[in-house]
Amino acid sequence: MMFFVVVFLVLGIVLLVAGRNLQAQAQRAARWPTVAGTLQRCEVVEQPSIRNESPSSWDLQVEYSYAVHGVTYRSTRYAFGFGGGLDDEKYRVAAERLAALPHVFVHYDPARPAEAVLDTEAPTTIAFLGQFGLAMAVVSALLGLVHVCF
Repeated sequence: MMFFVVVFLVLGIVLLVAGRNLQAQAQRAARWPTVAGTLQRCEVVEQPSIRNESPSSWDLQVEYSYAVHGVTYRSTRYAFGFGGGLDDEKYRVAAERLAALPHVFVHYDPARPAEAVLDTEAPTTIAFLGQFGLAMAVVSALLGLVHVCF
């Protein structure tokens, strides 16, 4: 039982830290200046599973260019923590929204203009999975205590 406590605890902490880091990056990006950019590529792609019986995952692949102080940059990041899901709907919605725009609004880091995103919505899934892992560690520990005491 202790094995499960340790596994869930470590996994929960790692996911929680990673999720909070992505949320902090997205919040910082929301305060970055924006410029108009040009979308060169925007497509939803299927990433086949290595094993045939496992479902494929989906991703939004974008490429866009933008200019800051006369220098042209290219980026492929849509948002911090966005990508690699089993359901393609959120990627298709984002792709359709981007394709309908005459130009995209690029949020760029003023200290490093090559660092940019198109969307600044903070991801919550990874942090939620971390919280779930920590909750499972607590449940495993309590089940272990109940087993030992009775």
